[in-house]
Amino acid sequence: MRNSLSNKNIIISTDLDGTLLDNFNYSFVSIYPFYDAINENSILIFNTSKTFKEICEVDKSLVANSPSIVENGSAIFIPLKLKLEISSTFKLLDKYKVIILGIELDEIEKLLMDPSVLHYLKNCNFLNNMTIDEICKVTGLLPNIASKSRKRDFSKSFLWNGSISDFKKFELTLKNLNLRILKGGRFYHIIGSSNKGKALRLILEIYKKNFPYESFITIALGNSENDNSMLKEADFAGVVRSSDDFILNLKRKKNVYYSNDIAPLGWKNVLLKIDPIKKLNLG
Repeated sequence: MRNSLSNKNIIISTDLDGTLLDNFNYSFVSIYPFYDAINENSILIFNTSKTFKEICEVDKSLVANSPSIVENGSAIFIPLKLKLEISSTFKLLDKYKVIILGIELDEIEKLLMDPSVLHYLKNCNFLNNMTIDEICKVTGLLPNIASKSRKRDFSKSFLWNGSISDFKKFELTLKNLNLRILKGGRFYHIIGSSNKGKALRLILEIYKKNFPYESFITIALGNSENDNSMLKEADFAGVVRSSDDFILNLKRKKNVYYSNDIAPLGWKNVLLKIDPIKKLNLG
């Protein structure tokens, strides 16, 4: 067992769309130098509603060298090269240990065939049923990325076309089947009981077990309702201003910081307000 992390004791759990990535062109090129500096001085973890294939398009090198949390906490991908001991049950997939915390897609689809649900499905425009052109129009994604977004493993994403009252009934019906709906930046996501906060907590437990003499600090960065669980879980919470000025209602007051700018500059802006990052003098 290793007992040194080369002073990398800050774990940063970051959402992507609208937090690190510009909500319209999905780029963060304007903050590359700062992003690289953060990556060099912390354990940077993508914690997103995106699929594993999608996050590889954001930063393949980071994904190959750091844990990743995908589909709203449904699974954690840990590179084998990290040699982290894991007590949880996991699957081996290529060069990763995969801890599944949610419900796999085939099981979700079986549950959605329950007679109590069928009435509501007519109001769901499911992502996997949309054409690539339709996805590009809704999201602004390039076609090659849009095709990867359709292929989900632990969640079912959709746009809602019905009434608010029917949506609430739909939520309640799914709850009775041990499923729930999370609101992301553009889509709703049907998942199991997993969330970004639970996944972050497990990552921290793994690092504490493998590095018992380290004192870890956790920072979570997000901008949407589906980020709430990890923002509450971390020692420090950074909220990136939303492009539509949506105000995230956090149920905590201590160690919460808000950016003045939208992503990606807002990502840098809010991190530089947080004491452990301030002390790194990254500028």
